[in-house]
Amino acid sequence: MMHRAMVRKTMLFLAFLLTIACASAFRSARADAAQCYVATGKTANVLCWLDMSSINTATNVPTAMSWTLPDGSVLRGTVTSLGPTVPTATGLPTYGGSALGNTAYTGVGGKPAFYGGGTVQIQISNLSLVDSKSNSISNFTIAGADAETLDTGDGASAYVSWTTAGTPWSQLEIMPSTSGSSTTICTLSGLGTQNATCVPAYPANDAAYILTSVVSTGQSVAMGVSSGSLQGMAFAVNLASLTLSKNVTSRVNASDEFTVNIAQNGASIASATTSGKTVGTAQATTGAVGVLPARSYTLTEAATGQTNLGQYASTYACTNATTGSTTSLPSGVGTSFTVTPALNDRVSCAFTNTALTLTNVAVTPTKTVTAGSTATASFTLTNTTALAATFGSAGPTLTPSTGSAIVPTGYVYAGTTYTTFAAMLAAVNASPTAANAAVTIGIAYTVPAIFGGTVTISLGADVTLDGSTSALATATDVDTVSSAGLSLTKTGTTQTSPGGLIAYSLYAYNGGPGASNGAILSDPLPAGLTITGTPTCAVTTGAAVCPTVSVSGNTVTATLATFPAGSGLTFSVTAAAGTAASYTNVATLTPKTGSPVSGSLTTAVAQTNGITKTVQNLTSGTAAGASDAAIPGDLLQYTLTFQNTTGVPIHGVTLVDPLPTSVTFSAASCGTLPSGITCTYAAPAVGATGTVTFSYAGVLQSGSTLAATINAYVK
Repeated sequence: MMHRAMVRKTMLFLAFLLTIACASAFRSARADAAQCYVATGKTANVLCWLDMSSINTATNVPTAMSWTLPDGSVLRGTVTSLGPTVPTATGLPTYGGSALGNTAYTGVGGKPAFYGGGTVQIQISNLSLVDSKSNSISNFTIAGADAETLDTGDGASAYVSWTTAGTPWSQLEIMPSTSGSSTTICTLSGLGTQNATCVPAYPANDAAYILTSVVSTGQSVAMGVSSGSLQGMAFAVNLASLTLSKNVTSRVNASDEFTVNIAQNGASIASATTSGKTVGTAQATTGAVGVLPARSYTLTEAATGQTNLGQYASTYACTNATTGSTTSLPSGVGTSFTVTPALNDRVSCAFTNTALTLTNVAVTPTKTVTAGSTATASFTLTNTTALAATFGSAGPTLTPSTGSAIVPTGYVYAGTTYTTFAAMLAAVNASPTAANAAVTIGIAYTVPAIFGGTVTISLGADVTLDGSTSALATATDVDTVSSAGLSLTKTGTTQTSPGGLIAYSLYAYNGGPGASNGAILSDPLPAGLTITGTPTCAVTTGAAVCPTVSVSGNTVTATLATFPAGSGLTFSVTAAAGTAASYTNVATLTPKTGSPVSGSLTTAVAQTNGITKTVQNLTSGTAAGASDAAIPGDLLQYTLTFQNTTGVPIHGVTLVDPLPTSVTFSAASCGTLPSGITCTYAAPAVGATGTVTFSYAGVLQSGSTLAATINAYVK
């Protein structure tokens, strides 16, 4: 190593890293009453160096020590200098060329190093550890670290030694030299045994080792150094790192604040509280906190002051900066969870709060209403908080596209109509609405005679929760008044099967007040439907006259030349269904002036299934199955089974079976037929090969089965 001031040489600093094997952690780097100090560096997050300021370093004079760790746990041991040289307790770094304190673990407080020249050995015996509740921790991991840099300048007989009564030594880390190298380092032997030694290999300012060994309660560890110059030793506790932060994405009230807390055994280890009105990540953080590994820690958040957590969605998630760790990292929804860090883990967790929208108002889809009728606009109010709450509202406004504001005729809630909005709202709030529950109310009104116009119904609502009131949420329903009082209603078959018939009924009504002569009815049937028969018209009410109904392609049209107020016409159209899963048919009735009205109907087409095929060797007498063995000349019987599982009748079924080229046709049978079904089949000549087709006519009811057979000889 480099010779300090051309006379003294860098000493070898040995740092004992005490790792609690069952679990460990640390608080942020600072000198405090815990007599344990952390630093920065590769694994600095999980190393906490023990202050040796009070140690009596006279030879063979034991000092009983007790160190309180950041999480309240207590480490005890007897520290003895076995001589012959008497070291001195000192801070880090021990000098400018050492790795420890310069390139790794900087900023360590207290006096964690034993420092001196010649030959010296430091022993920590009778080790024990208890948690904050005085529960014994039976195993520890002790590590030794080279605080100076052992090099050839220390002399031919110089060394650093590690001795343990625990498990064999393993390498935790190489601290790089002040030049940045991790390869210029002393020669290490004995790794994997209870006695390890490092001897000089390079001339100056080398890198330095940290080794670890697991010991049990009552056991001891020791490290020795020998040099013609200065050397040193220090001890540290290896802990897990646990950080808890608070993210706030939005606030219900600008003054809302939150506190996060880490606790173990019911006692708080660290906490942090937000301050200010800002939003974003890490609005408050505990910083890195030292905790024992393999212990369960409870992480919580709570409201501060007048803040109500029920007005927020709270989620949590954790990450681990330690590569290769298998520690389970919790995440989810809530204000409390537990995490169990492992040795050397660097776990960071955060609660994230998002202000809830305290109410949500939705409306039914925009609809067409008829002049003179009573229409109802439906609004759904949802309490999206996490607590029961009451709704507030000034009531609806109804604005027609022309004319004066409309006064509602009634307010509907839970099947009861109220004459005033206040009375209805009182009924709604008689019991607070549960968290995430909803209520539906209706606003009834008489539709004005503004043909082709609109009525806009708006409703704003808020939520009151524990004295706090949310911002107003508003929804709007826009109802279109039928032109000239026209309406069109389509009804008919809602479920059928492929090939089945769909019967459509279109009811065109003129609610007045005036005639709508010349209105055009148009019904373009969807592709896949086939119009059957001739569409018809019938006068249902009033003095309307049925027009001529025309069919062009798949579109039915009619011009209502005589269509006075108060009259209605019914048009009937029949079509055969194709194979699509459903068909939606939309028809329109368009007056000469004003907006068209429409009527629609969706028909579901049940998809057939349930076809099976088996084969049986009649010559050998084997049972029927999916396949069978056969030789030339054997007679095979194929059975085709079809069951109607659609849930609706099927109009006609065709079964087609191309025979394999390895067989020749012999005979066929339609099988036993269900009631109302007839059957024919087409087949190749006997002795020939080809396709056999069974054609079943009639209506096959749901659940009925067809079973056809084909006999064929193997070539």
